[in-house]
Amino acid sequence: MTADLSFTCSRCGRRLERYGVGRDTGAPICKSCYLKDFTVPEAIAKIDAITTVVMTIEPGLRRKAIVDAIEASVATIHGLSTLARQVTSDPQLLHGSPLATKCVFRLIDHLIEAGARNISRPRCGTCGRERPLTNSRCHSCAPARVPCSRCGRRRKVHSRTEERKPVCKTCHYRDPANWQVCSSCGNRGRINARAEDGGAICLACYRQPSRTCDECGRQRPIASRNYGRALCSTCYARVGPKRPCGRCGRVRRIAKKASADQPELCHACWWEPIAVCIRCGNEGMCNGIKKGTPLCLRCRLDDRITAALTGPDGRIAEFLAPVRKAVLAVDNPRSGHVWMGRSPSVDVLTRIASGELALSHEALDRLRQTASIVHLRALLMSLGLLPPRDLLIAKIERAVSRKAAELSEENSKVLRSFATWSVMRKARRKADLGRLTVNGAKNAVTEIHEAARFLSWLECEGKSLSDTTQADVDAWLSSGAKARYRIRGLLSWALRRRLCSELDVAVLGAHETPTGLVDHEGRWALARRLLHDDTIDPADRVAGGLVVIYAQRLSNIARLTRSDVVERDNEIFLCIGKEHVVMPEPLGALLRDLPWRRQIGIAGKLHATEWLFPGRQAGRHQHPDYLRARLSALGIDCRAQRRAALLQLASEVPASVLADMLNLAPSTAAKWVEWAGGNWANYAADRVRTS
Repeated sequence: MTADLSFTCSRCGRRLERYGVGRDTGAPICKSCYLKDFTVPEAIAKIDAITTVVMTIEPGLRRKAIVDAIEASVATIHGLSTLARQVTSDPQLLHGSPLATKCVFRLIDHLIEAGARNISRPRCGTCGRERPLTNSRCHSCAPARVPCSRCGRRRKVHSRTEERKPVCKTCHYRDPANWQVCSSCGNRGRINARAEDGGAICLACYRQPSRTCDECGRQRPIASRNYGRALCSTCYARVGPKRPCGRCGRVRRIAKKASADQPELCHACWWEPIAVCIRCGNEGMCNGIKKGTPLCLRCRLDDRITAALTGPDGRIAEFLAPVRKAVLAVDNPRSGHVWMGRSPSVDVLTRIASGELALSHEALDRLRQTASIVHLRALLMSLGLLPPRDLLIAKIERAVSRKAAELSEENSKVLRSFATWSVMRKARRKADLGRLTVNGAKNAVTEIHEAARFLSWLECEGKSLSDTTQADVDAWLSSGAKARYRIRGLLSWALRRRLCSELDVAVLGAHETPTGLVDHEGRWALARRLLHDDTIDPADRVAGGLVVIYAQRLSNIARLTRSDVVERDNEIFLCIGKEHVVMPEPLGALLRDLPWRRQIGIAGKLHATEWLFPGRQAGRHQHPDYLRARLSALGIDCRAQRRAALLQLASEVPASVLADMLNLAPSTAAKWVEWAGGNWANYAADRVRTS
């Protein structure tokens, strides 16, 4: 076991990692509170240095008054260090020097209020008044805001052109004539800082010094000091202000404020400076402005995908031309650049273009089946470069091959026979009927994994499947998780093949009534929210309504197509079983508009339009786990809500009607009717009475 090193700060009450202890009581204290504690030796030394300088200038001031003025001028030990460095290196700053910084100005004000006479406030270099200064001048004497000769905005004059026209600070730094050569990378660009030896440092090479974040307490570069708090980039992205983007409409952190010709933009919509592309002539976000060769993001994406798909002969193979066309067809070229820079599937395409890797399912099967390879396979199939293939069946087959290779020769034959004649047979039958779901394939893979673990455990015990006794099965089931009960399929198949004696494995939950249900009123309150709350995503409202009201599985909801929605006599019907069920408004109107938003990305334009819930992979629907996560964010427990809806429906309709309406097995429907206490004999009378 690892020790719990977290602690509760005795001052602010936050639970963080331990940084130090208080010097008075020995109680634990976090880093943020430690940096505000002026009783630590580090702070006392700085205060003594400043006090010595001040008492030399003002011998009549009491030490306590000077210390109080110092503590009122700064808030942290970092600010105290800056103040001590400036005052001790140049004591003339306390005599009204306009070169002093704000912390020195605050110290001067507090010392004068405490009775200092030899210390004076700085005077404006223009009007001579004692006022807060900015670059040696007060705000009244500072340069007036005039229209910039380049951007036209009314701003302070930072420099002037040869014709003596005003230029603002932003346009001055954007002018290549004012750029310098970076001493670190050697590129010519805008200079952001200077090194200790005076060398210029560009924006790309500059690294902001670390400071203490007021939110997490870690030493990290500070991204924002707005609202009186210093926040690192991670904390600012989490707790910082967010507003709707003027281009995509998503509520995100704003990267570019609104101007006269464009609205506020998020980071995804504002990525590069705006310029005119030298190749296509379109105005938009461009790279290469510093080098004088601006290229828009789409032209640059064309260069990157062309270079990746070019073969040894210097040309793109004819069979890879659809891939290039699909990449360039993205709505936002930035998503194409992100895919080119991050996805390992780009290297796979490069290997295919060079002839190192064949363009076939067998070649892709030999690679590690990561998410990027799955996405690439779906893309190639949607483009017609690979023949159609059931990806769920292929997933089960790969699991069989992988687990069989880990077993001995005898157990490998047993596992392959069990998978071929039992697991794969059922999966292929469901696939032919169109009923194999993602969760169904996942359960099949789990069954194969548990069978392989059981056979490996028997081999370690020095036994084979034919020597297995009931005591061995009980020992296996009692020493692990509930997933071990999935060996029931293996033992049943082995018994039919006479490979083992009769063994018993209980079916979990076979005779248990459903638990963890929600109350009736709470379920209908949630249903009303999903039907009438326009702030919720329309796709989430439909999926949540089908779970809460119609007791549908998420795996079935994700596989709904546009052909399942039928409009007759101004009413919307949805086929969720053998019969079409009428959808009341506004659920019917929401179903009619699905899919209301197409997924973005490389395969965005290749999505099959029949899915009501299209996924990110070309031609594939959304994963049920993704739908579950979205509904969980709305406070919907899909399992509990579905069971509560099933119990209510089972108490109102007979098992045969319930099975046809909700696409349930007859035995499952009968079991739910039994749990709900439904009576089929009363159904006809109830229908007449309610109608």
